[in-house]
Amino acid sequence: MTYSVGQTYFGLCMAANAVADIQVQAKEPGDQNDLTKYMKIALCGGDLKAASATGPFKDWKGPEWVGYFPQQNSALAGGDWEVVWGPSVYIEHPYKELPKPHGGYATNSMFVAHSDELATYVVAIAGTNPKNISDWTEEDFDVSAEKTSLWPPKFPFTVEKHDPIDQTKPQVSGGTALGISNLLMEMKDPKTRQSVSDFLKEKKKPTEKLVFTGHSLGGALSPALAFYLYPDTDSGWAGVEIYPYAGATPGNAAWIKEFEATYPHVHDHMNIHDVVPHGWNMMDAIISCTGLQKYDSIFGVIHGPVGDEIDGLVEKVKKWPEGVDYANITHDLLGKTDFSDAWGFYSWTDDATYAPYILKTDPQWQKWPPFTTDNPITDTNPENDATLDKSGAQIGNLIYATHIYQYHYIMQVPPVQYLPGIS
Repeated sequence: MTYSVGQTYFGLCMAANAVADIQVQAKEPGDQNDLTKYMKIALCGGDLKAASATGPFKDWKGPEWVGYFPQQNSALAGGDWEVVWGPSVYIEHPYKELPKPHGGYATNSMFVAHSDELATYVVAIAGTNPKNISDWTEEDFDVSAEKTSLWPPKFPFTVEKHDPIDQTKPQVSGGTALGISNLLMEMKDPKTRQSVSDFLKEKKKPTEKLVFTGHSLGGALSPALAFYLYPDTDSGWAGVEIYPYAGATPGNAAWIKEFEATYPHVHDHMNIHDVVPHGWNMMDAIISCTGLQKYDSIFGVIHGPVGDEIDGLVEKVKKWPEGVDYANITHDLLGKTDFSDAWGFYSWTDDATYAPYILKTDPQWQKWPPFTTDNPITDTNPENDATLDKSGAQIGNLIYATHIYQYHYIMQVPPVQYLPGIS
């Protein structure tokens, strides 16, 4: 099977998340860390044990890791992709042991790949790291009217409280501005120490195309970064294209108007059952109460505590962007309102040959039934692995399926394991 160009861009944007669940004992902020080394191996292959004298792969006894591009190039459009800048993984908060281990997770990850065959450079930007709470609080959720940034931001950007800005002025959320600042100011190629903006200036040719892509947080940062670097059509490239997936709104209506004047054909690919791209201007559509512990939602009918918890969370989160006229990039709507297609999740076969590391193989699509009044979502339906916080686990189950797996299914690009799992 050979992927289309669009499928290939999607595969690259998801590969930018290769080290999201890995924690390292980084002593200070920055991108010169073990995660950057692991990201290079995840993409290009290499010796995990040699790169991990004291890190999470120090006990790896398996063969050299093949890497995403050596493994997938035969299926990718062009077939000759290679990493030409980065990868770079920025850690904002160093590792600390007390009161429990935290920090040391990726905040932002990015790489640039190139195909000679397609004469195309792709800037791939990672999404929110679910293991990194600060990623949620500092980049995703920092959307209040008192923390926005006028467009274009001044870098390096620091989120600071201010009086709300006139909504006729283009502005982005404080989290979006901080994310772009990290990508441009904090992240360098590990060998040349060249920023991505300097690299792109050097490689710019009228015969080469430039693509920005990202999923989730990357779905907000990729259009914002592209617009910051190339605010008009005179880019010097054969063309600048943007492929965002599952992104929340980067900025207000005035920002969107300016963005679409330069990039009128960009669509944010949105699964209609995914919570994330409903932020920050469509949250009323996520869930509605129909009776005592009974709800209609983008996931289907929900009964019991899990519905109460989702409804409470949405009501709380809806207050955060008040005072900002957030507007979304035009959506390319994916999924079906009647749940007749792309409604389910992937299951894997686990291989413990190299325990305590887990290899995941053979992802298989498992279809869910529609969740209706006769078959509502509850703490235990659909089945999940919860032992204690059943409602919380079910919410995570629904979000992971709708925000990650269903995009893979819709795009017909099955998920791959980028690095061994750590049990």
